[in-house]
Amino acid sequence: MKCGTCTMCCLLLGIKSVDSPPGKWCRHAEPGEGCTIYEARPDECSSFRCAWMQMETVSDNLRPDLCKAIFEKIGNDIFFCTQHPAYGIKRVVKRQIGEFVKQGFSVVAKTAGNNHPAVIPAKGKTAKEVWQKFEAERKKINGDTLLHN
Repeated sequence: MKCGTCTMCCLLLGIKSVDSPPGKWCRHAEPGEGCTIYEARPDECSSFRCAWMQMETVSDNLRPDLCKAIFEKIGNDIFFCTQHPAYGIKRVVKRQIGEFVKQGFSVVAKTAGNNHPAVIPAKGKTAKEVWQKFEAERKKINGDTLLHN
């Protein structure tokens, strides 16, 4: 599976190396077309693992540019959901969060540019435990805890 014309990560994720803040279009994005520097994109972009692209079977309705949210797997048991503040959370995203929790995954959900995420713990977990593990995993990935703010 390829990104194709989806550029939602170019809007939602903060990419320090190209001075692109979260919630603002990256200057290299052509919405509805793709990334203009896709083959030479920064490591921050090429290392991002969009869950939609990794799932073997997934609804087209969960493609980030259609549902206006991005899911990223953090560690073995947490999904991170980022959405744009201009879009309300869509039913398909709420259903997917519910499915992840049913399957034993916790979910950390936030709006791009907002540093106050919601933590939806899987059964048997506390929000505090999930948050601590989430922050530790993000630090491993990025060397700090500000990944994709």
